[in-house]
Amino acid sequence: MWRGIRQTRYLVLILLVFPLVAFQQPLSTLSQQQNGGFKVLSYPSWSPDGSQIIFEYATGPDQASIWVINVDGSSPQNLTPDLSLARVPKWSPNGQFIAFSDGKDLWVMNADGSSQHQLTSGFQYVDTLFQWSPDSQFIVFAGYLQYGDETKIGTISIVRPDGSDLTRLTPKELVAFDYTPTWSPDSQQIAYIDVDTENRVFEIKIQSIDSTDSELLTSGLSFGAVWSPNSDLIAALSLDGCTDGYDLITISVSSLTKTNLTDGECSGTLSLPKWSPDGQFIVYRYYDENDKSMFGVLDPNTGERTYEAEGLDPTWSPDSQQIAFIDFYERGSDIWIVDLGSSELRNLTQDLQ
Repeated sequence: MWRGIRQTRYLVLILLVFPLVAFQQPLSTLSQQQNGGFKVLSYPSWSPDGSQIIFEYATGPDQASIWVINVDGSSPQNLTPDLSLARVPKWSPNGQFIAFSDGKDLWVMNADGSSQHQLTSGFQYVDTLFQWSPDSQFIVFAGYLQYGDETKIGTISIVRPDGSDLTRLTPKELVAFDYTPTWSPDSQQIAYIDVDTENRVFEIKIQSIDSTDSELLTSGLSFGAVWSPNSDLIAALSLDGCTDGYDLITISVSSLTKTNLTDGECSGTLSLPKWSPDGQFIVYRYYDENDKSMFGVLDPNTGERTYEAEGLDPTWSPDSQQIAFIDFYERGSDIWIVDLGSSELRNLTQDLQ
């Protein structure tokens, strides 16, 4: 829906509906392909030891479960057979827990699927862009709250995996909303996007998790911030200078220097970039000259794209040597893994029914 929209229309759409639809694959759209025996898999997430991958398996409108599979394709298992809707699983860095969404609230379960419990309540909706802290002590998320006839969109909060210490970090005025929170490598700060809808100002801010005060990193049409493991760089999407699509940029936390890695290509899609665990590369989604949805591995030091393939939901292996991604075909989708050293591809879920 975002391709071919001019910049003025971008502004209007982003301000009105951005937090509700950005960076997400609508389940209803995916589920339309599921009728007639299609399988629709999405949102792969690696276990910290690299031995397994969890993913969402959509089986119909508003019906999805979370599955786990070994990286050799063996032993697929449904971890949420008793839940009608379980989406967007994310493994904790310590490997003990899996966080996921029920379409409205945030949930957590043990890695084996036991002890499933709801973490949030009272929100209109909790965004599926929640993130584990690197030390696995907290999950940060954007929750939308209703105030009378107006909606305060995207208050940033943190919560422990047992549901304790739920703390709202960004109680802003009604004219602003906050979203896409990302953790610093030391788990002590978050960066997030703050939008003043009245003045149409986009800002990337940094805030300590034990403070209500924030620090401005940059202002402009930059959003979708993701903190690098090396602590000084934040990757973001930028609309500056683009009338169609987005550029991938980095921002130095220490010097505030901005670097445009795609140099006015403006081909990026509205999807969060992801740093490799070693901090050496970024994988991001973009459109090629034929409007195909691609993902590419980019060296932030040179701007060189070192690998590219058609697909969605690219996610790094813990050793930064492989990427799992989603490939759609006529009857649904499968999870594939590519070895970046050899470029060898293999279908992980071809035998999953």
